[in-house]
Amino acid sequence: MSINVYLKKRGEISIFLVGILLLFTLYACSEDSPSSEEEQPTLSIPSDQLSWDLGYEAQSVEVVFSCNAEWSVSVDDASSSWLGVTPSKGNAGEYTLSISVSENTDKDSRTGTVTVSSRELSKEISFTQSGFETTLSIPSDQLSWNLGYEAQSVEVNLSCNAEWSVSVDDASSAWLSVTPAEGDAGQHTLSVSVAENTSGESRTGTVTVSAGEESKEISLTQSGFDTTLDIPSSQLSWNLGYETQSVEVNLSCNAEWSVSVDAASSSWLSVSPSKGGAGQHTLSISVSENTGEESRTGIVTVSSGEVSKKISLTQSGRIFQPEIGGPEDMPVEEWK
Repeated sequence: MSINVYLKKRGEISIFLVGILLLFTLYACSEDSPSSEEEQPTLSIPSDQLSWDLGYEAQSVEVVFSCNAEWSVSVDDASSSWLGVTPSKGNAGEYTLSISVSENTDKDSRTGTVTVSSRELSKEISFTQSGFETTLSIPSDQLSWNLGYEAQSVEVNLSCNAEWSVSVDDASSAWLSVTPAEGDAGQHTLSVSVAENTSGESRTGTVTVSAGEESKEISLTQSGFDTTLDIPSSQLSWNLGYETQSVEVNLSCNAEWSVSVDAASSSWLSVSPSKGGAGQHTLSISVSENTGEESRTGIVTVSSGEVSKKISLTQSGRIFQPEIGGPEDMPVEEWK
């Protein structure tokens, strides 16, 4: 009887010990094994943010992602000079990456990769940036100019995204000049100076604006010199008495001019000044007394280049009258 009780108690003790050992084993396993979430890490980035096609300009893009563990970001070595990311690491949660992209100053496109990693998971974000494309713009209505012969200047608006320079064709450099002659990217206004065309022939010059492989030509055609000589029509013809006198004639001319008097009238007509330059002038024409009974006509000619104006002056003859106080009924006899 006592032996049975002993064996029974010993069996219970063994079961108890086995139970304790099992509890310790389960506890140890629970310490060493990850949770169910850690066994299944997650890393999510929207599919439409995994690939980017960008222009050459400097810019930044945002990528939203979520992760349930620590994470970090890396950029492939070949792209680290033009791609940057912030933040570069973090803990579980939702984040927005700001990815900065430098300007591509090369004409060839380039591709880079940003990798987001969390434990054994990773996502690649690819970036393709187009090569630099020079843009040079001048309004179409400022690419061609038709100008008068006068000295003048015109303004041309220029927009460019790179350094630019201006040149004038050799044949026109004597009468065309441009400021500024060069500049950086941005909005600019060119001032094109045009010298007076003293020739009777028209002329054409070309101003070329260049930036990289792009260029724009500005054509300027200037008419030949056109002499203008103006005298009021009311001052082109004069009817004068026989007395000594002078008359004034207003003259407007855009070139040098001179005055001449026809030879038959030079003894009783004179003009001052006899020549002058471009501008407004007043001629003073002196007329001597006509001591003869017959009227007389003289011509003053104002000339400038191939243009001329004639001023006609007709002076009446002297009239002889009987002395005042003579007999009113004095007979007039025929001269014999």
